[in-house]
Amino acid sequence: FLVRQGLAVRGHTDEESNFRKLVKLVSQNNPELQTFNAKYSSHDTLNELIKEMYQECLNYLLSQIKEAEIYFIVVDETRDVAGHEQLCFSIRWVSQDYVIGEDFIGMYDCPKTDAESLFLTIKDILQHCGLDVDCMRGQTYDGASVLQGHMSGVAKRIKDVNPKAVSVHCMNHSLNLILQEAGSKCVMIQSALSLLQELHDIIHSSPKRLATFENIRASYSSPSGGLHSLKPTCPTHWKARTQVIESVLLNYRAIYDTLEEPIATEGNTEAAKKAPGLRALRTCFDVFLGLKVSLKIFSAAKEVARVMQS
Repeated sequence: FLVRQGLAVRGHTDEESNFRKLVKLVSQNNPELQTFNAKYSSHDTLNELIKEMYQECLNYLLSQIKEAEIYFIVVDETRDVAGHEQLCFSIRWVSQDYVIGEDFIGMYDCPKTDAESLFLTIKDILQHCGLDVDCMRGQTYDGASVLQGHMSGVAKRIKDVNPKAVSVHCMNHSLNLILQEAGSKCVMIQSALSLLQELHDIIHSSPKRLATFENIRASYSSPSGGLHSLKPTCPTHWKARTQVIESVLLNYRAIYDTLEEPIATEGNTEAAKKAPGLRALRTCFDVFLGLKVSLKIFSAAKEVARVMQS
């Protein structure tokens, strides 16, 4: 239950852990559990049980993929909060009933991120899963040269082993790159987008300014029935821009009033220096128009990204 719901098995102390509290709750209606002596609650035992559950689920999934015979790999690199590079590995396949499945297989450590190391890591994953490379019919990555490079990238190395493994650049990632490039060519849109993170940072960098903003925001009403808090920008999340722009437009007046606070009370601080310029931009027609135009473009692209991702 805990693993399925993504809850921590243990807490700061064993006595207050989710596992023990769950066992205590279930035992209230299970007399056999109350008299059961073997606890099986040590750290090593619980970790072993979780690994066994993972392996059981993985084996069932792999048996279905092997039955389908052909498959498509989806690979991406990511960095965790500790700064360690990890390889996110998923498999896309079609069942005998023509139902498309895309399943996450696991996260794997990548001490080295050169093409050769990533290629060997992918081969090891496939070998561990018992999947034949010759049955691969496709591979997709983002646009990183180490992955998509046509001379010595990971995609090229896999195609050398199996020419039938067609390389596909992630369509959502391609769309995101196109929008970024198109936006950078329009000064009006670029100015509007650069304002978004500045507004979020200046308000959220101070608990006092954030509290002021929340109070002002609560005093205003929105045509849509409710105001949203400001969202931080995320250059790698293609659906996030729409939410960020919407949050600024819905809070346009509240942001303007909030920026009076550092000007009036914070003297010669960095925020007090930036606030007048940001307030001036807020009243600039080009910036407002840029946000409106950007919203039209990115909201349409958001729906396209949602459909492609599903």
